[in-house]
Amino acid sequence: MQQPTSAPSTSAASEKPANSTSPGTSYQRQLETLEAERLKREVSDAIRFKKDEISKHRGQCDAEQQAIRNQKTRANNNLAGATWEQSLSTEMNAAAKRCDTRGRELQGDMEELRRLCSLRGCA
Repeated sequence: MQQPTSAPSTSAASEKPANSTSPGTSYQRQLETLEAERLKREVSDAIRFKKDEISKHRGQCDAEQQAIRNQKTRANNNLAGATWEQSLSTEMNAAAKRCDTRGRELQGDMEELRRLCSLRGCA
C-alpha cells in the first residue's frame, strides 16, 4: 500500500505577506506622488500667469482705445477733421476687434488650464 505524498512545503523565509511591498514599489509611489504634486504646481502657476496676462491685455486694450479717443478730440470741425475722425473710428473698431480676438484666445487658454487643474486635483 502506497502512502499519500504531501505537497512540497514552502519555507517561511520565501513567503511574503500579501500586504508587503518591495522597497522599489515604495520609491515608485513616492516618485509618482512627487510628479503629481509638481504637475499641480505647474498648472497652478500657469493659471496665475495667464490671469496676469489677461489683466495686462485688458489694460493695454483700454489704453489703446483711450489714446484713439483722445486723438478724436483734436479733430477740426471741417471736412478734413470729419474725414480724420471717421478714420479714427475705423481704427478704434479694428483695435477693438483685435483685442476681442486676443481676449478670446487667452480665455480659451485659461479654460484649458482650469480643465487640466481639475483633472489633476489642484485648486
